[in-house]
Amino acid sequence: MHLSLRRRCTAAIGLVLAAAVATLTPSVAEARRSEERTEETRREKHRDEKRSDRREKDRDEKRPDRRDKDRDEKRADRREKDRDEKRADRREKDHDGKRADRREKDRDEKRADRREKDRDEKRADRREKDRDERRSDRREKDRDERRSDRREKDRDERRSDRREKDRDEKRADRREKDRDEKRDDRRARVAAAESAPRETHEGSRRTAARHDEARATPAVLALPLTASTATIFPPSATALAPPQGRAGRENLLSQVPEMPALVASARWSPQRGAYTSRKADGREVELTLDHDLQEQVRQMLSRYDVPYASVVAIDPRDGRILSLAETGTERVDAASARFPAASVFKIVTGAALLEAGIPAETEVCFHGGARSIGMSELRDNPALDHRCESLSTAMGKSLNVVFGKLASRSLDAGALRDMASRFFFTDAPASTSSMSPVAASRAYIPDDALGFGRTAAGFGKVFLSPVHGAMLAGAVGNHGMAVEPHLVKGVGPRSQRVVSESTSAELARMMQRTVTEGTARKAFRAEGRSVLNGVTVAGKTGSLSDHAPLPFKDYSWFVGFAPAENPRIAVAAVVVNGLKWKVKAPVLARETLAAHFDRRPAGESH
Repeated sequence: MHLSLRRRCTAAIGLVLAAAVATLTPSVAEARRSEERTEETRREKHRDEKRSDRREKDRDEKRPDRRDKDRDEKRADRREKDRDEKRADRREKDHDGKRADRREKDRDEKRADRREKDRDEKRADRREKDRDERRSDRREKDRDERRSDRREKDRDERRSDRREKDRDEKRADRREKDRDEKRDDRRARVAAAESAPRETHEGSRRTAARHDEARATPAVLALPLTASTATIFPPSATALAPPQGRAGRENLLSQVPEMPALVASARWSPQRGAYTSRKADGREVELTLDHDLQEQVRQMLSRYDVPYASVVAIDPRDGRILSLAETGTERVDAASARFPAASVFKIVTGAALLEAGIPAETEVCFHGGARSIGMSELRDNPALDHRCESLSTAMGKSLNVVFGKLASRSLDAGALRDMASRFFFTDAPASTSSMSPVAASRAYIPDDALGFGRTAAGFGKVFLSPVHGAMLAGAVGNHGMAVEPHLVKGVGPRSQRVVSESTSAELARMMQRTVTEGTARKAFRAEGRSVLNGVTVAGKTGSLSDHAPLPFKDYSWFVGFAPAENPRIAVAAVVVNGLKWKVKAPVLARETLAAHFDRRPAGESH
């Protein structure tokens, strides 16, 4: 840059000098101008060469810079690309690691779930196996107990029969001896009177008359206990008047005898919206039967081929008969008291115990008694009495010995007779004469310890009609008030208190256990829940086998009411099966209650 400036200055000075000389000498000036032009051309050429060299140099300098820049840019691009690739690889690697971790975690969870499931299955199998073993052990134990009870019962019955036979023989011998002695004495007195004064003869005659009167009075014999209704109350056309019960107590079963005939001739009248029938005097009356419920119960009974089955449903609040239906090959009707009450009589015994001050939670230890009761079961025996249950549990599970023992300890025959009378049983002794199809329910309660204990537990000579069974259950559900069952509309029913409200409430709670955990649990519950959609039921079952006379008969009972807290319906079902069971009474009762509540609005059924 400095060198070029000097040159320009030098050239400028030279031009000035040349101009000065030219003014002095024109030729010299011309020559100098020519030289200057030459020199200028040369300089111009030199400048052009320099410029070209400079441009070439600049280009050469710029090319490495551009190449360096390009290299740098390429390097930067490559580095950026490498970073991006590394980042992508790292992200991909992280994704792969996370996926692997997730897969590993899923595998671990599946393995844990599988192991847990296997453990649960093994536990379930172990529990099922344990339950099966316990059931097997329980069944084996029950079989052993039944065998033992049966053997004990057979021994007791043989002993009882032997003692009864010995007593009868002794009584017969004693009576024969007494008759012979009285006859000899009378003959002696007559012979003495013939020779005695008149006044002595008159006194002897009066004495002989008293002996004759005593001899003419028949002795009352205790009948052996049996489950056969045909033996005690054989069927006949001879009618017995319905009982009036004890003094001051109305007979609320007075309308029962005419009910079967009214139902048999009943016809549905769509115009009236009710069943109609004709009474014996020809009058047409409307019946209280619920059409839908009556038809469903009839259809249900028609499905079973049994010797006899009957279902009676009443409204416990006003006594209206809602349904009365029966089926079977035997000529019996729902008003007949030919059916052994069996364990249904435990309701009467339970009421008597509660009113005697025995709490429902009173526990009794016992053994045996599943099928029968002997004196060995009624006596306390710490060596054998390993099972202890409360009165409430005994009602639900129908534990015979608990009732037998508590009644023997806390009641007497008079107290139990009084409670049976309050529930409208007659206390007349069992008769060997005929029993009409409309005869009243009977409860013969003996005074001897074994007979009393057996009767209190449901093994006695107690017979019940289905209509009476429904009323009995309804009285418990209706706060202790029994309402007269009636089939004809417009009849004002009578009512009567049979037990106190507190006693009926406790009885209802005890009877609920029959359905929730006792003898009717299988019929009313499935998978631990009620099959009636939450409707609570209280009831009592009964069962008894009649081996003689043939054919074999098995009696099954269920009486109850629902809802247990505020009953709208009370039902009694009885079934007579042969050697092969077709259906049991709790099933018929359950279906009847289901038919009733399935048609009712929710607010009305609960």
